[in-house]
Amino acid sequence: MQRTFQTKDKRFTIEAEIKSKRPCAPYLSVDLEPIEGFATTLSISGTVHERTSDGLWRDSGCGQIVDEFRAAFLDDVEVQRLCDIWGRHHLGDLNAGSREQKAILDAYFERIGKRYDYGVACDVLKLEGKLDVPIPGQLVYSVGPMPEYNRPRYWPFEKRDFAYVAANLEGGIYATKEEARKSIVEKFHKIGDTQEQDYGSHLGQHEWNKVIPRIQPTIEPQQKMYRYGSAWLCESLPGKIVVEVQAIMEQGDTTEPETMAKTLGVTIDCQKTDSNPNMSGQDMNHWRCVLRRLGHQLTTVYSTGRGHGGLKPTADQVLECLLMAAASVQFGAYVYQWSEELGYQVNTETERLFKATNKRAAKLEQFLGDSFEETV
Repeated sequence: MQRTFQTKDKRFTIEAEIKSKRPCAPYLSVDLEPIEGFATTLSISGTVHERTSDGLWRDSGCGQIVDEFRAAFLDDVEVQRLCDIWGRHHLGDLNAGSREQKAILDAYFERIGKRYDYGVACDVLKLEGKLDVPIPGQLVYSVGPMPEYNRPRYWPFEKRDFAYVAANLEGGIYATKEEARKSIVEKFHKIGDTQEQDYGSHLGQHEWNKVIPRIQPTIEPQQKMYRYGSAWLCESLPGKIVVEVQAIMEQGDTTEPETMAKTLGVTIDCQKTDSNPNMSGQDMNHWRCVLRRLGHQLTTVYSTGRGHGGLKPTADQVLECLLMAAASVQFGAYVYQWSEELGYQVNTETERLFKATNKRAAKLEQFLGDSFEETV
């Protein structure tokens, strides 16, 4: 969905996209509840153009321009509501924190009057004791302390070696007890193999199988926590907000269409004339057109077919014709290059048209001034 909003000096083109998508892992909402299936998300961005002194529109920014957009329409209730939705629900499937964490940070940054900063956010949450928050109803299992050193006769390591192994196993967190037990065995083998290489020791598989049963650390359940910024949490777009956004964005533009002549400030006066010196076929309606802009004027002859019903040409029609002719001269500096690009045979008539086109292009450049390069 796209809609344009315009003031005297600025034009905003706003694009909004509403779609249904699968949330990112771990598939949790901002309330830290599991999400099954798809969620409705909103993405909004915009482009702002500013009117220059020569009447043209030039890009002056794009992306998340919500603050500038809001400031330009302070008295427009509809725009203010769209900006509220933009700030609240944009990319609702990509939240770094839970609803509780977000409320703390919103209050903090609003109070100090500064923009969001991830490092500062983490420090604030840590001070509040909310850097990690519990995920309701979810447990994990951690590997507790290893048993005290009790060296069997076939144990090849000293006590310091055992402490090294234990330190690398303790503290691991797993989703289930079975995963924890499996990981203990795998890590013990891996660390043990490393120790063998470090100390030149050697144990066969039979000896390892005797050692492992003696390693029986505790596996303790604990509350699963969510750390701020460790994943993306999702807040699905409410149905009533979907309806609001569609109602605002699907309305017609609030501005009159901008034409090239209007943008450049060009006006036109037309009077019928008998012929066009630049055309060979004369079974047409010919018009002597005077274009005016910023105290300058440009006179040219413009011809229309009989099918136009004798209607006067508009400033945009004449401008477009002149600009297309001026652009064609850029194909080549010489008549043979110009003719080749346009599919003409090089002859006396072609040379005459080439010179006339160059002459009109020069006059048009003088008439439009700095705007010539922007429009050709």
